[in-house]
Formats: sequence, structure tokens, C-alpha cells
Amino acid sequence: MANTVDPIHTSQNADIIWTEPLGTLCAQLNGLLAISIIFLFLTTACNSLRLFTRLRILQSAGLDDWAILISQVAGLVKGL
Repeated sequence: MANTVDPIHTSQNADIIWTEPLGTLCAQLNGLLAISIIFLFLTTACNSLRLFTRLRILQSAGLDDWAILISQVAGLVKGL
């Protein structure tokens, strides 16, 4: 009994990648998707308010504002 090898927990077995049940994996992916969507809306709202403040109230947008806008659009395109 002492010489038995557990094939799942050995580092030599590269074929087994995931040992969790499929339901656990789906639940973790759904949670990750929900967090990603929440942060997508938060960053879009913050960046929109910042750009609105700079353009309407201060009437001047700097290079950093345009860089934030470009990175936000690039992140949205990549995420879709």
C-alpha cells in the first residue's frame, strides 16, 4: 500500500490539468465574468466623468486625458 502512486497529484502526469468538478469551474468563470463586467462599467463611468469635467468645466483636455480615452477604447475592443 505504501508504494501506490496517486496519478492525479503527481507532477509527472501532465495530461491532467484540472481536478475540480465541472460545476465548480463554471461557477468560478461566472464570478470572474461578473467582476469583469462590473469593473468595465466602473472604469467607463469614471473615465467619462473625467473627460466631461476636463472638456466642459475646465475647457481643456491634456494629453493624459486622450491617452486614457484611447486605452479605454482599446480595452473595450480587446475585451469584446
